[in-house]
Amino acid sequence: METAHHTGDVASQTDRVTSVDLCSLAPGTEVVVLTRHSHYRFVMLDEKGCRALVQGGRYFPHQTIARIEGSTLGESAVRTGRIDLGLPLELSFKGDRIVTTRVQSISVDESVP
Repeated sequence: METAHHTGDVASQTDRVTSVDLCSLAPGTEVVVLTRHSHYRFVMLDEKGCRALVQGGRYFPHQTIARIEGSTLGESAVRTGRIDLGLPLELSFKGDRIVTTRVQSISVDESVP
């Protein structure tokens, strides 16, 4: 299994992104995440990698500003500021905690204006 990690460079189509450090992404970067049951599109809004325009899944049918907390290891353990292949992703929106199903693929496009 390929274990390429996103390091700030745009991954080629043959690279398999297994982990993304959201703090390393510039505002405007687009991250597409496929989970077991949903498809999410995130456009990063700040350099801290927390706030993003989110669209996808049943909670975000339209673009909505939410906070990406990170990959969750279960209970209250969260890998803050990261999206990891194989782990659920935790988001916060209006005080609610939203946990996705396990991430099955991640793609990053830093060329989005």
